[in-house]
Amino acid sequence: MTAASKNLISAEGVDVQFLIDAEDSGGDATAFVTKVAPGGNTLGAHSHDWDETMYVTDGALTFTIDGVERQVAA
Repeated sequence: MTAASKNLISAEGVDVQFLIDAEDSGGDATAFVTKVAPGGNTLGAHSHDWDETMYVTDGALTFTIDGVERQVAA
């Protein structure tokens, strides 16, 4: 399945559209767009063994790194 034909995943006010997945990249990367309804939430506390980059294009995102809560606004 190519990135262009991937389905949108929606659950509880969160939409995720994968642009690139592990299959497309040979397991090296994923890229996706997540839209969260106002006042909504995404995943609970979790961690990864890899770097993660987020861009906030509208509204604000609150996250916690090493116990410090941070808010990033568009």
